[in-house]
Amino acid sequence: MIAASLIISYGIVFQAGFSDQQKRRQQKGIFQRPSSETIMSYLVSLVASAFMLWFFQKLTLDDPGKMWLEHTLLLGLPATIGGAAGRLAI
Repeated sequence: MIAASLIISYGIVFQAGFSDQQKRRQQKGIFQRPSSETIMSYLVSLVASAFMLWFFQKLTLDDPGKMWLEHTLLLGLPATIGGAAGRLAI
């Protein structure tokens, strides 16, 4: 699930050719590299997914960690796809 999320996100943002890649590559910084940007956006998607699961009371703090991990990784896939689409819009 993690690999699929990362590959799909990378493909949407960097391989689909929707955005101006030359302009993005000219900017310097740690988050301007495709791999670091993809991983960071995936981590943000996972945090958002875990928060939404807790906020909408699908999981509680008393639930086991394995359940949190499974649900968060599963919800992380659509969150990552949505985040990749949002990065294209920006």
